Amino acid sequence: MSAAERLGDDFADAYPEPEDREAYKIGSLGEADWAIRKLAKYRGKQAEIARVGHAEIERIKAWIAREVATFERDAAYFEGLLVGWHAERMAEAEAEAGSWEKVRHKSVRLPGGMVAARQLPPKVEVDEETFLSWATGAGMDGLYRVRFDPDKKAILEAVKADGELPPGVTITDGGVRITVTLGSEADRLSDD
Repeated sequence: MSAAERLGDDFADAYPEPEDREAYKIGSLGEADWAIRKLAKYRGKQAEIARVGHAEIERIKAWIAREVATFERDAAYFEGLLVGWHAERMAEAEAEAGSWEKVRHKSVRLPGGMVAARQLPPKVEVDEETFLSWATGAGMDGLYRVRFDPDKKAILEAVKADGELPPGVTITDGGVRITVTLGSEADRLSDD
């Protein structure tokens, strides 16, 4: 039994499914129309499978979120206890050592896990407009970057205009794209 017969294809009698798929070629407008209906049918089945699958995925994601949320309050409580306890330990160790850099043991390894403290790098926040105005006016070139990117559209227009290909540029033919539009989508598009 062919795939078309298994799926209950209404058009199986008019144009039976070719036995040798690789050797089959469309030979008429009728066969092309039959092929586009088959394509629409299979795309529809794919879309249906995707809809059902995505609905199940969303249902499972919602279940996961609900179940995880039930334990978040307790988890946050114990994490807060550990962070507070370790912050106190680090403050005492820093006071004894004289500075954060001199504190030797910044992590505590326990049988069930580890509590660690790390010095984070300083954050730099910049109001770009104000800073760049100042830096360019003050000649502070080392504090900012100037970025240059090729403008491919402008390059193509220049090559078309004067026929000269700039060094480092290669232009290849864009080719032809053939698209298949199904059903009501095709009604909205013009015949080119």
